[in-house]
Amino acid sequence: MLMANSIYLADYITSLDIRRLFEEQIQRIFEMIDEQLERIENFPSSEKVTHVALSGGLGSSPYVQERFTDNYGEGKAGKRILISEDPQLAVCRGLVIDRIHRLRYGHSIVSPRYSSLSYGIVVNNKVGGSKLLPGQNDQVRINPYDGKRYIVNEIQWLVKQNQRIDKPQYISQIFNRVFETTSSEISWQNFIAMSKSPATRLPHTINEGDARVICEIESTVDRELLRQHAQPVKGRKWWSSSRKQDLQKIQYELRLCIGSSSLTFEVCLGDRVVGRSDEIRVTWLHTDMDDPGEQDTQAEWPVDWSNIGRAKEARK
Repeated sequence: MLMANSIYLADYITSLDIRRLFEEQIQRIFEMIDEQLERIENFPSSEKVTHVALSGGLGSSPYVQERFTDNYGEGKAGKRILISEDPQLAVCRGLVIDRIHRLRYGHSIVSPRYSSLSYGIVVNNKVGGSKLLPGQNDQVRINPYDGKRYIVNEIQWLVKQNQRIDKPQYISQIFNRVFETTSSEISWQNFIAMSKSPATRLPHTINEGDARVICEIESTVDRELLRQHAQPVKGRKWWSSSRKQDLQKIQYELRLCIGSSSLTFEVCLGDRVVGRSDEIRVTWLHTDMDDPGEQDTQAEWPVDWSNIGRAKEARK
């Protein structure tokens, strides 16, 4: 019976079938490599890519090695394809060497990474002073709770295009949110924005330029957490004559957690994570380059008045 099954498989699973299983993944790898090579070629530098090193599980496959040689090792611009002596252990050894180097010297031996895009959070920020940037007057609204002027749906950029990312880390800022003292539980959404524009020309609000929302974070805080973290709102009349409910505020932390190939956003109250986004896949740049990106428009966004912007204690 075993022999019959073996003969059956040999008749119907050919080497071509097996290669097709690899091909889709290889084409995706080639697309990513080609994109980076094109960026390097367009960058005003004399440096050129002359070698491609293969390691890891895929790098140990003779078929993968052959495909890389065919795709990148031939022609006038051909590159030398280097294959690790022990591809499956090379990555582990490299990580150990890099970790030892970090502990000894405080930095990685690997080229620094740079963000290819900009990411931020949509907030309402109180207008400071009388000066506004050109075009910001259209985004100023009066907060119905305190009567103060706010720039609505402003983007607080957490990471900007071409910003250097030295090591796995998180970047955080503190924000305020108000709620009625009678609330037993509060829930809200944070909107994460992205832009392809250069860091010097980033949109100021979600309604400008190529800014767009790429994910929403749902957060919920129960009665016990509210009791622990509630603060008075000082120096204000946070209600109108027709709205007698007193308000309090919480200060929560938004964290942008940076992984090796992804970003995750977390909303933290004290030591508790109350909201988390899905992973956002990213491609880091390993050289500082500028891409103007595309410009598009977006519909007007509603205003969440319980979102009263960045706190004074904000930090990175």
